[in-house]
Amino acid sequence: MTCFQLNTETSADAAAAQGLGRFTVMLQDDAGLAVGGLVAGTYGSWLMTRSLWLPVSARHQGLGRALLQLAESEARRRGCKRAFVETSRQSDLPFYERCGYTATRRLPGYAGGSEPYGLTKNLI
Repeated sequence: MTCFQLNTETSADAAAAQGLGRFTVMLQDDAGLAVGGLVAGTYGSWLMTRSLWLPVSARHQGLGRALLQLAESEARRRGCKRAFVETSRQSDLPFYERCGYTATRRLPGYAGGSEPYGLTKNLI
């Protein structure tokens, strides 16, 4: 499971010129099936990671870090200077911090009893 596929989606040339657009980075198994991945978008000078997931069997092997690094490289190519990710699980914080992110926001008392955290990283 070390095959990565970057898929970009831009709805219009004007959006692309402004650095806007969603993309995915997929982790594929030997049969080419997606078994993990990342969904993100670029908005002005920001990379916004919407979702990152891996099966338990693929964790602690550097694959999550590799997904983030590929997304960050695409964001830099698009002119982004900063990255943002949000998680509602405190247990995710050490992973993102090891990848260079800093917790900058916490929303205690959020719906459903969760406490989302916002993390940012400089890309330049």
